[in-house]
Amino acid sequence: MHLLFFLLFPFLLSAQITTDETEAIQLAKEGEKPILLVFSGSDWCQPCIRFDKNILQNDDFKTYIQEKLVVLKCDFPQRLPLTAKTIQQNERLAEQFNPNGEFPSLVLLNTEFKKITKLGYTGQSVDQFKKEIEAVLPAKTTYKEYRKKVPLMGSFFEFILVAPTQRETETWQLINDCIAEGKRIEQLISEWIPSSDISRINQSAGQDAVTVQAEVYQLLQRSLMLSELTQGAFDITFLAYYEYWKFDKTQVFPFDSAKIQDLAQYVDYRQVLLLPDNRVQLPSNTKIGLGGIGQGYAVDQIKQLLLKKGIENFVINSSGDIYAQGNRLDGSAWRVGIASPSNKDEIVQWLPVENFAVVTSGTSEKNFEYQNTIYSHIINPKTGFPVEGIQSATVISEFTEVADALATSILVLGTEIGLDLINQMPKTHCVIIDRNQNIHYSNDLEIKN
Repeated sequence: MHLLFFLLFPFLLSAQITTDETEAIQLAKEGEKPILLVFSGSDWCQPCIRFDKNILQNDDFKTYIQEKLVVLKCDFPQRLPLTAKTIQQNERLAEQFNPNGEFPSLVLLNTEFKKITKLGYTGQSVDQFKKEIEAVLPAKTTYKEYRKKVPLMGSFFEFILVAPTQRETETWQLINDCIAEGKRIEQLISEWIPSSDISRINQSAGQDAVTVQAEVYQLLQRSLMLSELTQGAFDITFLAYYEYWKFDKTQVFPFDSAKIQDLAQYVDYRQVLLLPDNRVQLPSNTKIGLGGIGQGYAVDQIKQLLLKKGIENFVINSSGDIYAQGNRLDGSAWRVGIASPSNKDEIVQWLPVENFAVVTSGTSEKNFEYQNTIYSHIINPKTGFPVEGIQSATVISEFTEVADALATSILVLGTEIGLDLINQMPKTHCVIIDRNQNIHYSNDLEIKN
């Protein structure tokens, strides 16, 4: 092992000193290092020979090269033979970076092979030469985590961005831009805002079609596709049931099954008509709400905003609708915990997440008790009654809006059908906790306790 190390170490050092331009650029980009372009006459220029001996061949400088630098030697010997390709390359580089034919000539380049500055050699020591290099290099970028949590869309959004410390002002402004994007979407899709596109559709139920923004129309299209996929377990026309179910002190007991059955006629996603030119029409008394997909959609839109601005490592958390991109500040994976339905402070499963959304929907978040039975706030669109059987469903997907809709759908579908659905979907996974605290995983989810 020690012999192998000593054999490899000189090779690794020499790999950072090359006579090939293409190799130098590749090494520079891979290691994010500047290039020291050295024009020399190795068999006739005495200052060049001294630079090679005192600097390039110095063990301390070799170590420095390995860590900080790539050296591209551009030699113009009088006696030593060079290939025609090397001669052509060196002459081209000299024309570009050493037009006056000075030897030695030392040019510092960035990873894009653009000139940073020209250096000189007057017999200075290795330490002095290294200091001259460091003095002209751009300051090394350092990073920090920026965090902000704000009320938004009837919930709380938390933003965690890993960004350069040198761009603090710009990063905080970007977070504010993310908040503004969330507010913009809320104004479009919230059924609680009278002027939103969704409210205007509901207000015109049974009347003429309403023209909406293209992005709202497309979101409705995807919502109906998810309704088909889940056999109606996800249904954006669920609002009629909440005329009866209050989940607060105003809830009427005993349950009025006849009233619930009467409301069922207004809950059917197939009654939503999507007409040409972004027009939407509903029958009388039918209302749509995007509570099961809207926050996920907002998270996805904010994600795209951050990616376009060059942020590669971040988390957006909309009260459990989470999207994690890249890695943490220390390079480790973001981790999302699945809480025990009976104890929110207990994590039953940690999920390392990179470039995926994780959404959990549960029956213990909001409920009421009647005759020793706990009733969840999640309503089965087909029966009009609260769902039973599953305590929480966590879905992992590339898209937060999809994970958002599927997590609630699984609570309606049940463990067996829910797992079967997820197992048929690419790049989609789930973790289900049933009423007996048993944990069920989709087939291709490798992260297990």
